[in-house]
Amino acid sequence: MSSITAPSARYPRSLTVIHRQGAPGEFFVRAAERLNAPTRTTTVHAKDKFIAFIDVLGFTNLVEQAEAEGGDFTRALELAAALGDRGDSDIYKDLGPTTCPCSTYVAKDLDFQLTQISDCVVVSAEVSPAGLVNLISHCSGIAIRLLQKGALCRGFITRGAIHHEPGQFIGTGYMNAYKREAEVAFLRADEAEKGTPFIQIDEVVLDYAANHTDRCVQEQLARATRSDGEYRAIYPFGVFKNIPGAIMLPGHFNPTHFLENVRKSIGYRQRDLQRFQDAEAAAPNERAKRKIRHYSAGIEEVIDHLRGKERRAEQMIATGNIPWGSSI
Repeated sequence: MSSITAPSARYPRSLTVIHRQGAPGEFFVRAAERLNAPTRTTTVHAKDKFIAFIDVLGFTNLVEQAEAEGGDFTRALELAAALGDRGDSDIYKDLGPTTCPCSTYVAKDLDFQLTQISDCVVVSAEVSPAGLVNLISHCSGIAIRLLQKGALCRGFITRGAIHHEPGQFIGTGYMNAYKREAEVAFLRADEAEKGTPFIQIDEVVLDYAANHTDRCVQEQLARATRSDGEYRAIYPFGVFKNIPGAIMLPGHFNPTHFLENVRKSIGYRQRDLQRFQDAEAAAPNERAKRKIRHYSAGIEEVIDHLRGKERRAEQMIATGNIPWGSSI
């Protein structure tokens, strides 16, 4: 037998509630059909946007180790937080473009969207000079923050179709970024090496940057990225070469204080280097070790650059000869 329960406070009118002996699943089927019916009153379309997909490397092993040792996810959550959150989108709603604010944009908030899930993040922004440079800036910040925490990341930035709203994204543009993240080849040692730990930029994005942006955008991209002759990617080490930096003006520049700051910076980078060297020693296989060595090499490059600043400051102190008006 079966009976139909009339709509009530317990069973809303949107549900047809069926009780049938021997067929308990039918209630759930009918209820699901009603609840899953389309509710949007407008058509939703994908937009042409710049899209980034970024993944924290080694996250699975980190979580497994945390669970095996008692379940302390502090480290994992710290790394996930470095990817950003919805508050980053709100910044653009309130302030507009924060990098190259005078560059052309379509909407003040750049249609900047960010969805972070576990160890990865999807970021998108409108197709405009300001949209591109602010997306690149955010991705560069992710790489720098993770580097400072002793973690690697990998990602891919492309242009394509995506519907992106808070907590939801869909589209072939995202799918392309997700697929190609695993194929990043920037600074690979040979053809066999794939998935190097960098955020690589698609040629279609680089073409837009070269032909449809302004001087500010191009200068910022030049600072944040590097080319290996075949591919271009965000290069998180360059910023550390300029810490500290100074313009040598009389009454403002003190070579002794500058030297102190340079040596502090060298100490921080040596700490970072040791962290990655320890991680390489503990890595489970050669593939993982190769990825870590990319970061060790980048930090060693920074230290060498800072050593050059150290020598210049020492020479200025020893001789009293300061090239006023130049930068260091």
